[in-house]
Amino acid sequence: MPKSTVIYYSSNRKMKQTITLLFLSILTANAQDTVKISNTEEILSYATQHSIALKSGNAQMALAKFQTYYAKINRFNPRANVGYGITDNFQLPVNFLPAEVFGGVAGTFKEAKLGQQYIQNLSVTPQIDLINHAAWAKLQSAQTNEKLTEINNVFIRKTLSESLVGVYFSIVSNQQQLELLVKTRQNADSVLTIIENKFNQGIIRSQDVNNAQVNKLMIQDKIQQVQNTIEQQINLLKSLCETTTETNFVITHKTNLTTQENGLVSLNTLKTQQAEYQIKYAQNELEISQLNYYPTLSLMGSLAFQENSNNHFFDGNARWIPISYLGLRLNYAIPDANKNAQNKVAKTNLEIAQFNGQKQQIQQQFEQKQLQLEYQKAIDNEQLTQKISNLKRDTYQKNLNLFNQNIYPAENLFFSFTDELNATLAHVLAKVNIEFQQAKININNALK
Repeated sequence: MPKSTVIYYSSNRKMKQTITLLFLSILTANAQDTVKISNTEEILSYATQHSIALKSGNAQMALAKFQTYYAKINRFNPRANVGYGITDNFQLPVNFLPAEVFGGVAGTFKEAKLGQQYIQNLSVTPQIDLINHAAWAKLQSAQTNEKLTEINNVFIRKTLSESLVGVYFSIVSNQQQLELLVKTRQNADSVLTIIENKFNQGIIRSQDVNNAQVNKLMIQDKIQQVQNTIEQQINLLKSLCETTTETNFVITHKTNLTTQENGLVSLNTLKTQQAEYQIKYAQNELEISQLNYYPTLSLMGSLAFQENSNNHFFDGNARWIPISYLGLRLNYAIPDANKNAQNKVAKTNLEIAQFNGQKQQIQQQFEQKQLQLEYQKAIDNEQLTQKISNLKRDTYQKNLNLFNQNIYPAENLFFSFTDELNATLAHVLAKVNIEFQQAKININNALK
């Protein structure tokens, strides 16, 4: 029995140690997966590190530079072929030679086998283009594509940043609404207590108590809705950052309202830049298609060695005979239906790029104006909602005082309570909207 007790105690202690280690591991993992965010700069920085879209853009940029590098080399298109062959002429051709050459009878012929049975060939044929108009045009196209890829990456970053700040401030807005609703629920509890006391005193009806309870339940329902919305928005934020669902985002926003002058919104020419390089790229592609009709002049040569033997391959007594030449080659490909189709496609793509460029320029002008108008509208709306909120709050406090003095009906008190809540919520939204518009302006001014 004592021995069994010791074994049980040892096993129990090991189990406790295992559970403790697992618990510490879980705590450590949770601590590592928690991301604390207090401003837009932090969420943008986090997304930059994890976004697959941005990483893909960087890979596209590296590819574009790689293409430009090789387009520079391919202007001359240096190339060479190396060949090696061995031949065993195990049955050489028979020739009939005049017999008198070998001391025979005149007018007769003698059979003779001419040639070498074992032959080895090694050849190198280098070639380089001296005049290749299409290859030079491809270099310009690659350089344009590199610049266009760079602009596209900035555009991707700008679009992602705008989406991130939009979701971020939606979360902040709902968090502040939730905080206000929790406080309002406490006020609703106080109103319910007052009404229940008055009902117990026989001053008001039971319907008023029911309305007070409904008022509290409606606030509780709004709280639940806002909580669900916050959870959904945080999941959307994780999706935009392209992080794992296990990552815990803790949003603790610090309000930073600053006044910006009208001229602070700088002109963002990102769309017109993108359109201009798209047009230029289409022009380069059309030029390549047209220059493909031009002939190409190449410098070509050959350096070859041949070994002949009647003994065997790799005959040490045989001699490698050098053969070489150098010359020019003029190539001209006769136009066919495929080339004509490519040329037509290139012309059409250029027309489409030009139309898109006109559209982008118009859109950019409206977007710049709209950005300024939305910011000014947000400022005006915040000032207006603040005045309304102050008035509704004052009205509610006065009506509550009159209700406590039994000279104001409960129905009107509920209306006043709801009006004050809605006005305060509207002011909360208006304040967050100013920060959101400021963040959009900062993105507009930074990524251009």
